[in-house]
Amino acid sequence: MADHLDPGAAPGAADQPSPGRRRSRNPLRNMIQHLTVESPSGTSDGSGSRRSSLIRRLSGQKSRSPSAHSDGASSSRPNSRPASSQGVNRDPALCDSCARLAAEMEETLDEWFREAGMLLRTRPEMLVDAARGRTGPEARLAVSTPGASPLPSPTLCLPDDASWTQRGVWGRDIDRVADLNIVREWLHFCDHHHQGRCSRRPVKAEIAGFRLIDCAQSPPRVVERSLRDDYVALSYVWGDAKVEEGSWPQVVRDAASVVTQLGFRYLWVDRYCTDDDRPDHKMAHIQRMDEIYEGAAFTIIAAAGENAMHGLPGVGSTSRPAQPKYKFTTSDITLVSSLQDPRLLIERSTWFTRGWTYQEGLLSRRRLVFTEQQMYWECEGMACPETIDLPFEFYHDAEEKRLCDFVRPGLFNGVSYMDGSWEQWKKLPQKLGDASTLSIFREVDQHITKYTRRSLSRDEDSLDASLGIWRELESTLGRGKLSDLVGIPMWAPLAAQPQPTEDKEGPVLPRTRHLFALSTCFWHHKVGTQARRRIHLPSWSWAGWSGPVELFSSITIAADAESKTKGRKILNHHYVTATQLTRNEQSSVQWTYSPEMAVLAPDGTMVYDFGDKLVSAGPPRFRPGKYALHVQDPLVLDRVKAKTHSDGWLFSGLSVDVRMSRGSGTETACLGGEEAIGSIKEYITKHGKGEQMSVLWFVEEALVMLLVVEKTSRGTWERVGRMRMAFKEDAKDVVRSCGRLEELVGRLPMRRLGENIVIE
Repeated sequence: MADHLDPGAAPGAADQPSPGRRRSRNPLRNMIQHLTVESPSGTSDGSGSRRSSLIRRLSGQKSRSPSAHSDGASSSRPNSRPASSQGVNRDPALCDSCARLAAEMEETLDEWFREAGMLLRTRPEMLVDAARGRTGPEARLAVSTPGASPLPSPTLCLPDDASWTQRGVWGRDIDRVADLNIVREWLHFCDHHHQGRCSRRPVKAEIAGFRLIDCAQSPPRVVERSLRDDYVALSYVWGDAKVEEGSWPQVVRDAASVVTQLGFRYLWVDRYCTDDDRPDHKMAHIQRMDEIYEGAAFTIIAAAGENAMHGLPGVGSTSRPAQPKYKFTTSDITLVSSLQDPRLLIERSTWFTRGWTYQEGLLSRRRLVFTEQQMYWECEGMACPETIDLPFEFYHDAEEKRLCDFVRPGLFNGVSYMDGSWEQWKKLPQKLGDASTLSIFREVDQHITKYTRRSLSRDEDSLDASLGIWRELESTLGRGKLSDLVGIPMWAPLAAQPQPTEDKEGPVLPRTRHLFALSTCFWHHKVGTQARRRIHLPSWSWAGWSGPVELFSSITIAADAESKTKGRKILNHHYVTATQLTRNEQSSVQWTYSPEMAVLAPDGTMVYDFGDKLVSAGPPRFRPGKYALHVQDPLVLDRVKAKTHSDGWLFSGLSVDVRMSRGSGTETACLGGEEAIGSIKEYITKHGKGEQMSVLWFVEEALVMLLVVEKTSRGTWERVGRMRMAFKEDAKDVVRSCGRLEELVGRLPMRRLGENIVIE
């Protein structure tokens, strides 16, 4: 057998090109020594049988051309015993060596191994060290010298027979005890090659009462220190941990051990380094979480266990499972399991479900994650599982200061579209330039939708647990443009320009009220989830509810009056519509409506008036609280002729989509029968009794949005849903036929309420 695995080469022919294989341009595909071991389910070509070829069964892929090692020679395989048990190779797609290997694996490797991910060959270290003329861990670190960017090609300093050992992607044989020397390599490489990408920003001001755990003392002690000190942060789940007074939970003890072994001294842990007895100091820490986590040398993430008494796997007394491996008896070749992708384990962990940990993972610039199976490193330029031995010096983009494009970004260091269908590495900060308005609003929407899928032990933390994210956004992408009002994004550029249709007495905020109205009516709770009210915050903010939120609006327009055929669907994303509004195009300004409103403090005093035309700066920064909206004589839904169709409701000929946080809306229309009728009947009945109203909230050309509000025992109103209305005609035809905004609004089944209302 050859000294390395190459599925495209026959035994003894390592120097000859494969007759039927085309070499990929992706270096990772060419050099990674792995075979994926679980076949896809539901295949109809026999690839799922135990006698399928080794390559198909292990990689789960069809060969593109027939060869001595492909499946092209046969379309079906008999379901028989392994080749070694029969003494002959019955599979024409396998050579004798591969047939014996397949039989050995069938008999030796358990089912858990087959489901665990990848098989990789370990690096032949002795060959590497002999080629370089040195031994030990310093051999690998010697390549990563400061200033050597790009790094010298190994073909200039290594013999030809050893260069393949340097360029390959190998498996790493790991023990039950975590080897922190690997972390030192990750840290070393990041320190010397990611300046400007993973560097710490200068500290502008100290945090009063900033404290750290001194891990050099025995036992560790909490001491007052400077924010400028070198320290490591810990992100973990407290859960239902019961800790005796004066003792440390296991996760903190293990984290302190990691800190000292890696040559650091101080550890920041929120529960012990913020003073609950001094609310002002605690709030100062909460408001500057972005600086605390970004300022840490790295953050230890405990993505294992349910509470703080579960330590870091592989550290101290906290064990982790053994890594499956297979060593060939006739050679020095060892195959090891890559284990499950650590990113998947992180996403399935309790840590990934908690609200506070959302910003802790994102705000950190470097992360050392402990999963149940292995360590995982993710800084802004690398994503490294412990079981993968990747030669960074060869697959590192020196100009961009990160791994090459063919390496997928991790959970925290990439950017993606809302649906996750596309992602890429973040750009270098110095190459960002001025962020586009679209990218700012898209980032905001992504954070809101992801954060609201997390859980919180205390409702009071719903905004506090995301303040660091908002502060980071307002100081980077949205600097000088973005703020928020109780979690609702506010667009208020400092260099405000007059609106084309306003008088010129003074500068005005560019459509701040319209953008606020858009943002308060576009969000809705995900269908099929139970939303719960958080009474300490306003109902018109997503933060005033517990439950996953979506930030888009879709509606299906009934095809005809009888609604017998399938209609067309219209979808609008909040970040796209918000971006269009900020452009202040003449046609959009003339065709936009939102009611006159002002913000009231919890005590009822007005703290911000959206209608003030002489305001030259954005709205003030509000502390979290139950702010209300005072709305002047709004337009509300009048009596309508209502009925259902297969994808929604019809109100006086207008298609309607209703999403409710409390109760049911048009999502029941597709069910038909009594359930669909019951939803629309309940909606109309509550409106008829005055228990609910639908308030015209935002219009932009033919996009019509309403807030569904419900009366409280105090005579005020709460937002409990939102409605979208749509004309049968195309938007352009509606605008053309109406001629002006007032005519369009007049075609809606609305009436003046005749009084002001307060929405809590």
